[in-house]
Amino acid sequence: MILIADSGSTKTDWCLLDPAREPFYFTTQGFNPYFHREITWTGTLADQIEQVGVKEISIIYYYGAGCNTPGHIHLISETLHGLFNSIVVEVRDDLMGAARALWQDQPGIIVILGTGTNTGIYDGSKIIRQITPMGYLLGDHGSGAVLGKRLLQSYFDHTLPDRLEKAFRDQYHPDTGHIKEVLYGKPGPNLFLAGFVPFLHAYREHPVIRQLLLLEFSNLFRYQIKSLCRDIISGVRMTGSVAYYFRDIIREAGREFSINVEQVEQYPISALANYHLKRLSSMSK
Repeated sequence: MILIADSGSTKTDWCLLDPAREPFYFTTQGFNPYFHREITWTGTLADQIEQVGVKEISIIYYYGAGCNTPGHIHLISETLHGLFNSIVVEVRDDLMGAARALWQDQPGIIVILGTGTNTGIYDGSKIIRQITPMGYLLGDHGSGAVLGKRLLQSYFDHTLPDRLEKAFRDQYHPDTGHIKEVLYGKPGPNLFLAGFVPFLHAYREHPVIRQLLLLEFSNLFRYQIKSLCRDIISGVRMTGSVAYYFRDIIREAGREFSINVEQVEQYPISALANYHLKRLSSMSK
């Protein structure tokens, strides 16, 4: 039995994979070692595996946000080994998971656009170049966290039209003391900021909100896609909730740079399952 994980800051999608049965999908809390102090999905994961009745998991493929340092990789690997005593535990960052899901064995440009942002070039087997993910303070253009930050800035700078400012105040009842405490004194400020994205989606057709979105998605193409490739790109593939729900505005922003967003998938986990099924099949031949 194979266990596959696609983990971001907000949630982790899992798939139990066996060629002899239908894939079993489930979701737990997310984990990003840069923002979370402890792994929160271990109990839920163990319960799910027990309920399905799986006795042994021989191979685990874990693709996660923040899994780009030896320490973070070791943390996840040791946790999973401790839970299942699996023969193989492969921990890679979420960009590799997205690349394998959307490009399989083909080369291409991959973008993750969810709570955070990650971009890179995939040669069909490995990531050969990527923008260093620096989080919402120094990067993450177009991400949920940065979009939420831009909206909060607009609210507190009083640059939103009166109707929008009232709608925001009525929906969230923003308290400056609470917001400062969450942003500067508690874990997960990126998740808190991304929590304002539904407001942006609800008012996406308002000229002020649309301009905010277009500007930030243009920054994504300018600083994290165009500069990554240094040349005109024929097309990119994206995954993540922000990419999915704002795909029309993202495509509009991409046209400014002659970049075609040819495919957007909200969740890569099923495509990852297909990738590993194909690998398993080819290895058994």
